[in-house]
Amino acid sequence: MKIFPLSILSVLLFLQLTVYSQEQDWLYTLYLNEQYDQLIQEAKAAIRTDSTSSDLFYILGLAYAELSKYDSALYYLQGAQEKDSTNLKILSASGRMYTSLGRYNEAIQTYEIILNKDSSMIKPRTLLANLFFLQDNHSEAIIHYEYLVLRDTSNYFYYKQLGRCYQELGNTDLALACFIKAFILNPYDLGIVSRMINLYLRKRDFINGIELANKGLAIDSMNIELLKQRAYLYYLTEQYNQATQDFHQAIVAGDSSQFTFKYLGLCLYEEKKFFDAREHLRMAYMKDTLDAETTFFLALSYRWSKEEEKGVIYLNKTLTLLQPNPRQMSRIYIELAGVYQVLHQFDMTIESYMKALEYTDNKDLIYFRLGQVYDENLDNKKIAIEYYQKYLDNKTADHQLYDPSSQTLEPLLDQVQSRINRLREELFFEE
Repeated sequence: MKIFPLSILSVLLFLQLTVYSQEQDWLYTLYLNEQYDQLIQEAKAAIRTDSTSSDLFYILGLAYAELSKYDSALYYLQGAQEKDSTNLKILSASGRMYTSLGRYNEAIQTYEIILNKDSSMIKPRTLLANLFFLQDNHSEAIIHYEYLVLRDTSNYFYYKQLGRCYQELGNTDLALACFIKAFILNPYDLGIVSRMINLYLRKRDFINGIELANKGLAIDSMNIELLKQRAYLYYLTEQYNQATQDFHQAIVAGDSSQFTFKYLGLCLYEEKKFFDAREHLRMAYMKDTLDAETTFFLALSYRWSKEEEKGVIYLNKTLTLLQPNPRQMSRIYIELAGVYQVLHQFDMTIESYMKALEYTDNKDLIYFRLGQVYDENLDNKKIAIEYYQKYLDNKTADHQLYDPSSQTLEPLLDQVQSRINRLREELFFEE
């Protein structure tokens, strides 16, 4: 047996390592130059010579990942992991492949292994938190995002994600606190601004909501979402003119949503611009024929713009949509009765008022209106007196009514009592 001197063995080992190192450098050069097909070909050839190298499997996995061949990438990364199970860069790459393949539970397990080895690593913890967020496991995500904001108080993304988690869990105050910090760090993320406005809406803090919308629109005056949100806030605070302007601006910016047409129509209705209101409400109705509020105010807009017949059609549609909401049903029947009265369809007027009585406990004003129909339209004094008296017996509030003779608002109670007395006198002389 021939024995080589130790010095010769050392030289041979050095030469082998040198060749191996040069080969690795060459493969990484191919990777950096995005020559992935050539890299794959040469790395596979090298593996046939040396199948124990974790680096060869690792670089192959990276190359396949760049080509979006995630199954092949994961196969070689798992091979690399078998040969070097403690290598964190291999584990990290495997975690990314599991995520790309939608295998989130395995990705989570991989990142947890990494953090068990080194809990101070930021990127794996960030990716782990994001995975918990993607799986709607917001409580677990919060644990990691809270750790991350302590490690990096200047990272707005961590505060943003933490805020989103608290928002999903319904904790409005903590969500707002996180979003405010994120907004301070990055006031140009208008998505955060929009989320904060929604939270202010939930808290019914309309003033802060408007102020925040102003800040966002100062950055992008044509941001559709912020225009809609500020317009809605103006609507809720009865600033209809400002709301109308913002909704119009949103349409100019390209918005054609049912929400915008609906609330623009409602603003115009409140401003008594009934012709314009009905056009926008009609557009909203065409986009959603099941929205009872849209249908109802479309009906009223037709009524007050002198198209009572169409008003009747849409009020009846609203009735169909709203059943069985008693409070709203009563109001719609009252409006329907008013339209029929304008159309001189007094039988339908009475029928509608009678229906309205079925859906409310506050019957007093309906009794009064029935009395008016029998008194002024049907000239039936006896029944008119009956309903006027029912109003007096069931009165729930001190109502007022315009008196044409004095041109002032007078207590309805006094006017009804006076009218009853007058009708009784007329009946006496008729008999």
